[in-house]
Amino acid sequence: MLLKKLQIILNSNSKRYFSKTALVFLLIVFFYSFGSGASNSFGSPSGGVAVYQSSQSGVDKNANSHKTSQSGKTRNSAGRNNNSNELPYPGRNRFEESKGKKGSGASGKKHKHKKKKNDKKNKKRKKSRQVKFSDTNGKLKLVTKKLGSAPLLKHFIDKMGVIPIIDNLVEKHPNRKISHGEAVAALLVYLLNDGRALYQMENWANENSLLQYLFPEYQPGDWTDDRLSDTLDAMYDAGLEMVQGSISGNIISEFSLKLSEIHYDTTSVSFWGTYDSATGEPAIVITFGYSKDHRPDLKQIVVGAAVSGDGGIPILSGVHDGNTNDSVLPIPYWEKLRKLTSKKDFCFIGDCKIASKKTIKEICTNEGKFLSPLPMSVKIQSDLINQLKANELDYEELELELEENLLPIYEHELYQKTSKQKRKEKQKYKVCEQMWEIKDDNGKIHNVRKLIVHGIGLEAKKKKTRDRHIEKAESLLMELQTKLNKRKLKSYQAIESKINNILDECKVKKLIDVEIKEGKVSVKKQIGKGRPGPNTKYKTEEINVYDIKFKRNENEIKKKALLDGIFILVTNHSKTEWPGSRLLSLYKRQYKVEKNFSTLKGPLSVTPMLLEKPHRICAMMFVMTIALQLYTLIQREAANELLKQNAYLEGLMPNNIKTCRPSTDRILSAFDNIMTVAINSSEKSIVGITSLNKTQQRILEILGVSKDRYSIDAFISKPGET
Repeated sequence: MLLKKLQIILNSNSKRYFSKTALVFLLIVFFYSFGSGASNSFGSPSGGVAVYQSSQSGVDKNANSHKTSQSGKTRNSAGRNNNSNELPYPGRNRFEESKGKKGSGASGKKHKHKKKKNDKKNKKRKKSRQVKFSDTNGKLKLVTKKLGSAPLLKHFIDKMGVIPIIDNLVEKHPNRKISHGEAVAALLVYLLNDGRALYQMENWANENSLLQYLFPEYQPGDWTDDRLSDTLDAMYDAGLEMVQGSISGNIISEFSLKLSEIHYDTTSVSFWGTYDSATGEPAIVITFGYSKDHRPDLKQIVVGAAVSGDGGIPILSGVHDGNTNDSVLPIPYWEKLRKLTSKKDFCFIGDCKIASKKTIKEICTNEGKFLSPLPMSVKIQSDLINQLKANELDYEELELELEENLLPIYEHELYQKTSKQKRKEKQKYKVCEQMWEIKDDNGKIHNVRKLIVHGIGLEAKKKKTRDRHIEKAESLLMELQTKLNKRKLKSYQAIESKINNILDECKVKKLIDVEIKEGKVSVKKQIGKGRPGPNTKYKTEEINVYDIKFKRNENEIKKKALLDGIFILVTNHSKTEWPGSRLLSLYKRQYKVEKNFSTLKGPLSVTPMLLEKPHRICAMMFVMTIALQLYTLIQREAANELLKQNAYLEGLMPNNIKTCRPSTDRILSAFDNIMTVAINSSEKSIVGITSLNKTQQRILEILGVSKDRYSIDAFISKPGET
């Protein structure tokens, strides 16, 4: 009865939309007919139907020829018994056929090794694996592939204008079908779906329908690493800065980004191996430098980024030599931002590198605005200690301003305060303002405000950290005492060097006083060589022995304690428009650029960078920046719409937790179960897409994406689709 219903469907329209329930019904039909061995099975009067699951093209369909045994089981050409109800593991039929060709022995071991290797690969590709079912005569075939978040990503890529902007600025090679804009768009989808190496993209495109939805006119075999490398070369030659400026400018206008505050910072990206720099001067020098990843043993590059305060969207990025000094970068970034935004009154917020006199003079001379912490040099610390001892600092209590009246991230936080919220409530600040006059090269004096900020919570944290460091240093020094006068610790210089290393490692120099005491002892030494005997002669020698004594320097510890919880912010904003509470709130939003770096090194997984040529690495980092823009825009749009509706989204978090700021990772993964299904016979074919659940429909509504993008009409109406 079920098979007759399936035949009715196949004999109807060649292409039709069907829901998830209908798909489940069809799958039941297939498993019922394939597993039961019924005499009315499709394409085989005897009921022998081969079922296989594989993501690899090139599986031999003739490898499933079976001989029926008396026990009702089937036997393949290698003599292995298989139950016809069993769904074999990927690559099983091909493995068994090749194994049966030439006995066992060394050949069998070799194929066994290949089998294990293929199993590991298939486990890694479990999410994107395609599933095929076919009968023995090839008259009926069912193929399912992941569609996932492709329609959603296409909506945002189109709105960002990635394809037309790049195609307009980067000339297409006459012998290439795929334009450079299309190649970059495909790379964005690949990166946001756990893609990594360029050479794996071709297989990835064959295993799912994501790129088939975006670009139906191209085949999976067109997305080769050579083609993608050509795009990286062409974009670098055209000028990455020009392309990035055009895309960022379009994003600012299309998504109405607010640019009153822009956050800037740098990070380091570690590299392994050697890189090709033979083609003249390299685009970038991958070398050793100060590692912010705490990996001084690895080569690196320096990556800079400027993100908008509105949503943390990257609008400018750059790649620099691995040994670049951070202090020289703020001025070039500020000048590029001024040209990109066509304004100079935005607040340029960054780390202490902005607070150098050279940078402050440049920004003030050109009527710019800035906010950054002041480096705590020895002189500044000394002046502060003197002022604190003399009670010259007149503090005022201040309260942090909330950012755009954001709701708590999770709904239950409205009714029950978390430990994190309680800690934030205890964070109280007070500020003392002073003026700092800076004269520029033209002789003009600019007034810069110095905000000496004291945080109560930060003070307790600093004290706890210092005590932990002191205790660790004391423990290491006690351990060192037991090792003195042995092996490499027999000289004053060696012991002194070891002590300095301990104090530097624990960051307690001057906080612990260490004294090396020297003494002499008499020892008997044998005269001559050989085993000691009754006639052996000895001589008495005096040798130096050392001991160490250490104690805490209470005076220095008290001086350090005076500065606990204190940091200084400098800005040229006026006090009337920008009070201390607003400035402190702005500085505490510096996490937005740091969060972009964590996304770059986390979900997007910038390392390992499987490229060799430095200019391609620069171009790939540019593509990574566009991927970051896409990533942050999705979660910004979701958060803004939920804030506008004063609502929370359910169905994404575990334990049915509702959130008003869903991450892009969770949004995209919510569509992982959306599949395209094709049922093909010798004459007819049915193509369908699994239906959307309530959570998916709600996400599309929040993001402003039409549900029609997930309809079968949007998929099958494209040219080249079967």
